[in-house]
Amino acid sequence: MLTPEEYVVKKSVVNKFGTGFFEWINGGGLTIDFIENKEKTYALAI
Repeated sequence: MLTPEEYVVKKSVVNKFGTGFFEWINGGGLTIDFIENKEKTYALAI
């Protein structure tokens, strides 16, 4: 049984993005500030 905030991810998705990506997320790398800054950067690139 999964605990709260625990997710199942397909092996193909892990293979696509790599374990480092999920370790980065689990370490707190994906924050609202990160997302907002990426959106601003993307908007400037267009």
